[in-house]
Amino acid sequence: MEPLVNDRYTNSQNDRALNSIIGKRNGGAPVVGMYCGYAPVELVRTMGAVPVFLCASSRKTIEVAEAVLPLNLFPLIKSSFGFIQTDSCPFYALSEAIIGETNCDGKKKMFELISHIKPTHIMDLPQLPDEAEALEAWTTMVHKLKFFLEKTFGTKIINQKNRLMNGFFTYAAKVFRVIEEAGGAIVAMEACSGMKKGYSIEIEENTGDPISALAKAYLKIPCSCMTSNQLRFDALDEMIDRFKPDAVIDVILQACHSYNTESYRIGQHVRNKHHLPS
Repeated sequence: MEPLVNDRYTNSQNDRALNSIIGKRNGGAPVVGMYCGYAPVELVRTMGAVPVFLCASSRKTIEVAEAVLPLNLFPLIKSSFGFIQTDSCPFYALSEAIIGETNCDGKKKMFELISHIKPTHIMDLPQLPDEAEALEAWTTMVHKLKFFLEKTFGTKIINQKNRLMNGFFTYAAKVFRVIEEAGGAIVAMEACSGMKKGYSIEIEENTGDPISALAKAYLKIPCSCMTSNQLRFDALDEMIDRFKPDAVIDVILQACHSYNTESYRIGQHVRNKHHLPS
């Protein structure tokens, strides 16, 4: 059986996305680059801009990055930085501004190294999401992002325009290939680049305060940087109930300490509640 990871349609996704973005930029739409699911794409789209997630998907750029970054840093960060150092990410080249977040210490310091290249805005992510002040602080961050976008692109985002829309690497490809060549089928991905955001975000409409509604929805994304992180277990339960997998595979990411530490609880939860191998 030919692994689905080798499927031509799957591998042409970046080409299709790139052609679409080039067409929109040629038509006058600004392009905003981002690295994390906490960046509110709805706010970017509201001003007529194109949100695009930036390159971090190849080992080939890591060696260049290691001339600056620590060897034992999370490979995704080194890949991201290497793409910029080698000027080999077309999505970054097309981006006119960058949005970053403080959910990861390594990425936070990487943003300092690239902030002189393009206008860069960092959102300070609260990590105790159940506290009342967390929502207040994150709402302030979304407001500040709005001001940054308005200033950078010379536009004005008003509530009437703000229609809030509900909405790994070679290593990962190797894992997929091993599973599929063994006769398995991957039915869902819970990681940052997977379905986590889609299962978590439900934006309340017609509140009269779309920025606060947006902040409230995005603060519920269950990243492992949050504590406590019961929402991640709830989302995992929902995915297991929907997709009915025969097993759950937890991928250990080098130097992503919050995910790696949470892995123990994830394994216990899957085995004890769902009686699945993990």
